[in-house]
Amino acid sequence: MERLRVLVVDDDPNMIDVLELGLGAKYEVYGAKSGKEALVMIKTHKPHAVLTDLYMSGMSGFELAREISGMPPKLRPTVRVMSGERGEYQVARAQEVNAEFIAKPFTIPQIRAILDEDISRRLDATTAGQNVAEKVYS
Repeated sequence: MERLRVLVVDDDPNMIDVLELGLGAKYEVYGAKSGKEALVMIKTHKPHAVLTDLYMSGMSGFELAREISGMPPKLRPTVRVMSGERGEYQVARAQEVNAEFIAKPFTIPQIRAILDEDISRRLDATTAGQNVAEKVYS
């Protein structure tokens, strides 16, 4: 069975390192320091989930999530936007771009549980879509 892949996007290399270390035993973890780099890595590594910081220079986590939401369903990972700033605006804005919000600080076990749920949901949806397509085209 292939390892599940997670892309961490943050302009703070320490956050990438912490998540790679904390998640690496279970997931294949990649790091990107910008939204632009993340879009390239999504095409290359096809992650099942993306954890992105909200506030980054160049492309924000919301802008990255919007770009990802336009990808074909088979390529589209689940997206979680992370920030230490938690308010109704951040939560609502994340939902507008088909992402969910995670408040910092968080623990590695919390992130693992969130990723397990997100990836399971994504894999179930992908499998359901394939089953429907097989019925339609057979």
